[in-house]
Amino acid sequence: MKVGLILKNTVIDLMSGIGGLSIAFRNVGAEIVFANVIDKKVFEIYKSNVPECQVDVEKIENLNGALLPDADIIVGSIPFQGFSAIHSISRNANSVILFYEIRRIIREKKPKAFLFETDKSLEKYKKTDLFIELEKEGYYNKKAVMGAKEFGNSPYLKERLYIVGFSDEENFRKFVFPAKINLTKTFEDMIYVKEKQDEKYYKEQSVEKIKLRMGSELKQGMFYQYRYMKGGKFQIYELENCPSDFLYPFNVTIIKDSYGVRMLTPREFLRLQGIKDDFYIPENSGMKILYRYVSKQMQDLKAEIDTIQDLTYATNLINEQKMLRRISSDIPEFMEFLRDCKSLSLSEHIENKFSEMIKFMGIK
Repeated sequence: MKVGLILKNTVIDLMSGIGGLSIAFRNVGAEIVFANVIDKKVFEIYKSNVPECQVDVEKIENLNGALLPDADIIVGSIPFQGFSAIHSISRNANSVILFYEIRRIIREKKPKAFLFETDKSLEKYKKTDLFIELEKEGYYNKKAVMGAKEFGNSPYLKERLYIVGFSDEENFRKFVFPAKINLTKTFEDMIYVKEKQDEKYYKEQSVEKIKLRMGSELKQGMFYQYRYMKGGKFQIYELENCPSDFLYPFNVTIIKDSYGVRMLTPREFLRLQGIKDDFYIPENSGMKILYRYVSKQMQDLKAEIDTIQDLTYATNLINEQKMLRRISSDIPEFMEFLRDCKSLSLSEHIENKFSEMIKFMGIK
């Protein structure tokens, strides 16, 4: 048993989008107590999939940490505007501003741990002091670049930077990012070229333009990308695999299936990024909103689940250690607690100790 179940971890999800990180944490037993989104349509999608959570349609800059519920863990996805492959960044870039807002929430809420993901360019940016800023807040932090292909068993090549931090140095040292896994899934497992999709995906304007431009040259099962350029021009890229910008919301990705030429569906976008088919998409969700936000989801992949399990396990250790110190200071209360513990599922490292105590004290 890896994740202790004595105390359920509580989580705040900042800039949550449609809820990938929230769902991943919930899948390992955490309770999502708060999330914020900036769009009412996104709110509807998030609330449909994480109905138990308090969700505010509000920018992070307007959130008052004192009014937010307390949480063991704070998570979030930092948008990548302002970062680039050549590692140039403006201190006034939107991403940096949002990072400092996240740091402010961490300072105000003082969680035991945090997990953030963002563009991998941030890792190699030599002038940044963002990681130092996290250390100033009293957190030991680690970072790693992980991608869906090597860590999530998906042919999607997108890589992201993950930043994990702990207030407790011992638990920080125990935390280890997951190892790479073998890729066994193919595009055919996620994109169903032999099943007819809704007619609207075959009639989209970009599809008609590619059909007019390429016609009989289009090959079944091959991906094509329509990228809008300045001045109304466009380019077409024939893709044999799934590059990092494959699901970028402003690059229209098209495939020829057994029934014609069509756009990839939002559901297929989600599958490529590890989101299961039980993720609910409200019927009234606009297509632009769907493509914009499903393209950003890479949160429920196996690598992230492993990371989250380790994170929640380490955070539970903090909870359990504090709980032991608290209850052992009052023997009568401690005795009552041990009686209650007989019906609980305890983490392995502490279960044996409680069993010995119960036996020694003769509690039945």
